Amino acid sequence: MTAGRRREFADFPAFAGHLGDIPDPIDPDTFHRSKLDWARPDGGEGKEARAKVRRLLGLRRERIVPHLADAGGHTGKVLAARDGRIAVDWRLGRLKLALRANLGDEAAELPDAEGDLLHLAGERPGAARSAAHYIAEAG
Repeated sequence: MTAGRRREFADFPAFAGHLGDIPDPIDPDTFHRSKLDWARPDGGEGKEARAKVRRLLGLRRERIVPHLADAGGHTGKVLAARDGRIAVDWRLGRLKLALRANLGDEAAELPDAEGDLLHLAGERPGAARSAAHYIAEAG
């Protein structure tokens, strides 16, 4: 089973030269490392994560969902999608929603986005491993 798992991953470039790092599916330690820690949700980190998810769902419910009925299909326009950089604008009726993300390990320039910053993950827009969502009334 272990050899089969490594063969499955061998075709993925990200695992080239790192097949030994793939968890062994029949090793008891893999099982124990994969088990949920049921006390974790009640700790500080778990409470913070739940509060963040609640806040993001609230933003979605209040600021985006009311405009989805006006969106229609194929409303997104990809402005950039290369080297881990993603820039997409969506038109949701009278609303414009924008995503600017840099999934790379170094800061990168991204196209400007219109509107107010709705949510930022990362140090700043364009920083390594960051994502920024903007919202604006479309003209």
